[in-house]
Parts: sequence; C-alpha cells; structure tokens
Amino acid sequence: MRALWVGVALSACASAEPRSDAVGGADAAACELTGEARVVLDEGDPHAPGARRLVVWDLADDPVLWSTARPQSATLDRFIAAARERVGDISAEALLGRVAATLESPREVALNQRLLAERARMVVPMRCFDALFIARQIERMDMISTPTEVLVFVLVSHEGAQLRLVEYTVNQPGIGRVGPPMAEVERAIEAGYRLRAVFHNHNFFFGEDGSWRGGSVAPSAPDAELLVSQHASLGLGESWISNGFSTSLIPLTTPWLRADPDH
Repeated sequence: MRALWVGVALSACASAEPRSDAVGGADAAACELTGEARVVLDEGDPHAPGARRLVVWDLADDPVLWSTARPQSATLDRFIAAARERVGDISAEALLGRVAATLESPREVALNQRLLAERARMVVPMRCFDALFIARQIERMDMISTPTEVLVFVLVSHEGAQLRLVEYTVNQPGIGRVGPPMAEVERAIEAGYRLRAVFHNHNFFFGEDGSWRGGSVAPSAPDAELLVSQHASLGLGESWISNGFSTSLIPLTTPWLRADPDH
C-alpha cells in the first residue's frame, strides 16, 4: 500500500479530574501524539486478528511524553480497570515475583528475578508515551479478551530535538518477525537518527475461570536475545516494556540480558 502522510493531533489530553488509579492527576500537561504520521502499511480489518499496521511518526521530543500524564482514553481506562479487578496487586514487585515463581525456563526465571532485584532503578510507573501506544492498540483489539502487542522503535535526531517513532503491530499476542519496520529504522539511522530505545507491551492473559498469567515487564528470553543483537548491530540503547501499569527501562549494556553474562 502506498504511504500516506497525515497531520495528526491524537485526542489524548490529561483528564480534567484526578482519578484514584491515574498517574499525573488534574494538573498533568496534555498527553498526546502531535506531528506527522506516515502510514506505510495498513493491511486487513484493524479489529481482526492478523491485521498489520506500520506507521512512522515525526514529532518533537516533548518532555510530557516521558511524564506520568495519562491520555484521555476511555478504552485505556476500561482496560486498566478490568485488569486491576482481575489481578489485584498490579505492582511490578508482585508481578515479577509471581511470574518468576511460575515459569519453568531457568533463563526466563533469571530475567524476572534480576529485574525484580533492580526494579528501583529500572521500573517506573507507566508514562504518557507508553499509555498512548497501548491505547492505540486497545482501540484496534480488546486486550482483555484478545491480547495483542505493539512495537515502537524510538529514534532521536542528531541534535536531539526531534523523534522518529516506527510503530508496528500484527494484531496477535506476539509481534513475531520484525522485518517490516526494520527498513524504516535503518533508513532513519542512515539519515543521522540514533536508535534510543524499542518499546513493546507485555500482555495479561485471562482465563474464563478467573485465572490469569503474564503481565511481567521483564524481557522474555527471545526478547533479550534480539535486544542484545540490535544493541550490537544498530546501537540500540534501551528496552522499554510496559504492561499498562508499570514500564521497565533497561539499558542494553546490562550484563544479565546476555545468556552468559560472564562472557
């Protein structure tokens, strides 16, 4: 599909009234995506499994994006309320500990335990940036009943004032192959942009019997392998993973991301 350029100001302002589960509160600055969005790929029914979307955003590096302001998004609010009701304790400490205790893979257990130990410096409340892209994905698919992921490569211009965001989703629980967005990422790097971070969400998976799993903000073993590879090949700086409540911000120089941190 031919790319389309669209001037965008996504409706996502901070709530006019404080909420007990909100981050940012009544005085939070506007949390929104403003700038130009170039739609590179838009394939299939956006509300159906398997539909793909690739969008390249160009916008200013606004400090509000990194604040705890929350978008005005009814779909995001419903997701947060429903997940909180089902999970109960949604703190990063509780979720990392629970996941580490239930996984069978030693590598996956170690990744969760390491992040749990370093959560004070590597885990923060969900930021405006995280919330905006999770809200966009929830508008495509109900992530309580049909968990899906969104992936965003975050590139910064040479002078540091502009962002280029490469957003990609396949409307499925895992992104799978990341080939489609990589051409845009590599093109931006060739134009002088630095690959600051890659963001994606980790889902909760809810059973009809009230059971649930997931919700960890630690990278999976495949995540860690790909992140370490992209750090080496593309200079990727950080991994950002959010579950809709907390977000991990992990420098890719962190030794325990490697399968064998001693070598």
